[in-house]
Amino acid sequence: MSETNKVLARRSFEAIWNRRDLDCIDELYAPGYIGHIAARADAIQGPKGLKQFTAMFQFAFPDIRFVIEEQIAEGNSVATRWTVQGTQQSDFMGMAPSGEALTLAGISIQHFSNNQIVESWDNWDALGMLQGATSDLFELLSMGV
Repeated sequence: MSETNKVLARRSFEAIWNRRDLDCIDELYAPGYIGHIAARADAIQGPKGLKQFTAMFQFAFPDIRFVIEEQIAEGNSVATRWTVQGTQQSDFMGMAPSGEALTLAGISIQHFSNNQIVESWDNWDALGMLQGATSDLFELLSMGV
């Protein structure tokens, strides 16, 4: 079962994020799905909530691309270490677009039941994201402006 879950976890990154197939969310995520994201105060509720969050992310970072670096599975859980690259082209979670490419690292832990993701915990380098979004400000400050 662990290997099957690893395949499903990988598919969630490839299909949803890299190929932008949001319809795949209904297949891969359970109706009662709950998504915990460290950078958000509230959890994502259900496939509909995940579609909204994903669409918002993909709109802000239209060239987003995830690379899976490592996966570890045990029982009904899969931990995936990944990197993501993208260029922020519009506002995202209160951050104005920088127009600069970002590369961030993160980890997702997904819990499975009946070949669907029922819960996930995601954490990424939010500080790196903020630094990328405000790099122009940092550059100005370092120049004494």
